[in-house]
Amino acid sequence: MGAGVFEAELLLGHADAAVAARVRGRLGTAAEGGDAPGVATPATAAPTRVAGLDGAALIARLRADDVEDARDVLDGAGGIDWPLVVREHRRTPFSGAVRARLGARDDCPAEVVLALVVALSAGRPVHDTRALDAALRRGVVTPRRVALEAAPGWSAIRTLEHYSRSVGGRRLAPIERLLDEAAALLPGDDLLAWLWLIGRTPTHPGTFPELCADAVRAARTDAPGLREAAQATRWDESAMPVVSGSTQLAWAALSPAGMLGRVDPAIAARVVAALPVNAIRGFLDAAEVAVRVVVPAIRRAPELTTSLVHIAPRTRESVRALLALHDPEVNGALLFLEPSHADIGHAVHLATRQDAPRRVPLSAAVRRRLRYDGNPHRYQGAQAVYGHHPDLIRIALETGKNSLGTARTLRGLLGLWECRGRAALYDPKLRRRLDRASAEILRFAGHGSRGLERLRAAVAQHESPAALIAAIRADPGRAGQPLPRAFWPAAVLAHARDPLPAAALSRLALHWDCPVELSLTACRTDPTLAPFLADRSPAHASATLRHPLPVPPLPGPAGQTVFPVGWYVHALAHELLSIREFVELAHPAPHLLQAVRSLAPFFPEGHAEARRVIAEHTSRTLGDNPDAWAVAVRLAPDFPGTLPELAATAAAVFD
Repeated sequence: MGAGVFEAELLLGHADAAVAARVRGRLGTAAEGGDAPGVATPATAAPTRVAGLDGAALIARLRADDVEDARDVLDGAGGIDWPLVVREHRRTPFSGAVRARLGARDDCPAEVVLALVVALSAGRPVHDTRALDAALRRGVVTPRRVALEAAPGWSAIRTLEHYSRSVGGRRLAPIERLLDEAAALLPGDDLLAWLWLIGRTPTHPGTFPELCADAVRAARTDAPGLREAAQATRWDESAMPVVSGSTQLAWAALSPAGMLGRVDPAIAARVVAALPVNAIRGFLDAAEVAVRVVVPAIRRAPELTTSLVHIAPRTRESVRALLALHDPEVNGALLFLEPSHADIGHAVHLATRQDAPRRVPLSAAVRRRLRYDGNPHRYQGAQAVYGHHPDLIRIALETGKNSLGTARTLRGLLGLWECRGRAALYDPKLRRRLDRASAEILRFAGHGSRGLERLRAAVAQHESPAALIAAIRADPGRAGQPLPRAFWPAAVLAHARDPLPAAALSRLALHWDCPVELSLTACRTDPTLAPFLADRSPAHASATLRHPLPVPPLPGPAGQTVFPVGWYVHALAHELLSIREFVELAHPAPHLLQAVRSLAPFFPEGHAEARRVIAEHTSRTLGDNPDAWAVAVRLAPDFPGTLPELAATAAAVFD
């Protein structure tokens, strides 16, 4: 289907069926449906009509087809024993490709689809969400139904957790909100119930609500041995679930880390503190685990500290919680997070100062790694000038002559003096690496009995808000460096008097402490940056909506996404934007239509509401006039305005 036909069909999908048919007839477009542009449909051989297969033959056919690139040999087969398919899948899961193809059959009952989308079992872990993806795109099931009605229930929740990550670079906010709701069913501050739930997770056959209810019921009836086990300081390994003889494998597949990250932090801490180390090790299979789980996990299994830090979120709140542990290994691991963040490095190196309220020096191993020439993080260590590790300060000064700027260079020189004395600044190799301004300041300020005092005064002068603002105006790249709290109110006033350069404003907006006055201005003026700021507030989301909408994700083959998830998905799910605001203000209209279509699999409620709002506008302007619809269809592919503007423009032709 050509791109123009695709946009035409997206628009006609909101028209009355009879009107849409008349418009297609006039324009000669394809019938409704077809593939999105740029999405290839896998070629399939013409199906051969197959009579009903008996149980053994059916399962053998499915097991033989248990490869990624196999054709669907059951196309055209009749009389499939669907209950047998479900039983066999729960015994030993079919491949994602087989489950997706079975669920795509018109004769596959919705209840069977609901069973096939669950990608995990007690038999073996299968992190494959293709069947779920295909079923959601077809509208056979909804995410809510999977969470509350699919069985085994814990496996259904884990499948949704994986799916939330599988279709784009960021989590799907509608799925995350649904999982937050489901977490309300978990046992509260009741270790007996949690121990029962964790021990029965692999074998419990019921839904997630049934699993949670059974856990609470078992705790109330004091199942044999449960109270004694739960009261232990550490739960015995024998109480944990096992897969293929391994607790760790079980917890990689059936880990509660994701759901524990959605309960009260105190409850999460109590549960994690009681887990065996092998269970904690199973957490590491996750792409990201909430810091309310990571922090107690570090306390429970300190030997896993570095790995646990790397699965914590890269948010300000998460990093602050990790820094509050005052742990050298934690701080060292934070320096090697990807992508790097200047504010993280600044906080870590500040903690190494001898005058810090609670000093946290970096280990020798971390410092050695930062000094290693081949380490890419070596050149991201500019923030070492704020700390008190002389070896790292020297590297920052020697490698950052053209990037540090005068303020940070002087800060590094002051740190060297405070750690090693005046003599440390006389090193000819170091002096040759200084920029001219810093070398001049050091020459005049670094001598005499008051040299240290004068150097401190020079640092204070160059780190003052006025000096930093002037440096940023001269070189917008300086806006990416760590900035003191006093800088921000001064920057807001300075920008109000004389706007800062656009490039500087964009860099400032990425700081965690950037005030809304600056970040919102950057959001309004920088269309590339705006999607990264949209989730900060409703005002940021509305400002981002004023920019042209990027091409949204398009339906592709099962388990494959053509484009990353759009920023608006998070904004709509968290009600930073209303559906009505999105439909009425998003532009260009073709991208809005694609965006609405993309919501259907993982945000069906938002998709349905968006369709209602679109129907309001089209019925009011285009009505049942096929000529007006035809004009709108012809205008749609290249129309730069909003959907209401498109409809009004088409209708105006016949006024």
